[in-house]
Amino acid sequence: MSSELTSPQRFRIFATENSEYFAQELVKRLGGGYMRIIHKVFGDGEMYYRVDIKDRQELVGLDAVIVSSTTSDKEILEIFRVGCELASLGTRRRIFVIPFLGYSTMERAVLPGEIVTAKCTIQMLSSIGSSSNGNVFLLFDLHSKMYIFLLR
Repeated sequence: MSSELTSPQRFRIFATENSEYFAQELVKRLGGGYMRIIHKVFGDGEMYYRVDIKDRQELVGLDAVIVSSTTSDKEILEIFRVGCELASLGTRRRIFVIPFLGYSTMERAVLPGEIVTAKCTIQMLSSIGSSSNGNVFLLFDLHSKMYIFLLR
């Protein structure tokens, strides 16, 4: 990783609700500071999210590292919504750390009318606004020996 990213002043780490443990590990190893995403569920099931900042300028020019598996449709939507908001808050670049890509086995249709869910998910995530530095997606295979080596 470049020294620019590993400078704690240049980036903040965020996580979806189910991936906070992994984000905390990254904070321990990289610094950068963890920033909460506030979640609420309304009575009708609608979700509310808020990036826990004090003012709209707080993240301008910083890189945002978003940690999340995509184990459920709820998490996929949360990544999308949080990524869009971080783009609108002026982050320089969004780096999505995805230790598990759900629906990855649905990469092609076998029967007529089958929805290629992996493709739909990737299209949705790729539509998150980007800056001149773009969005970066890091997909991991948690069963890889290299991953285990990196954590030690």
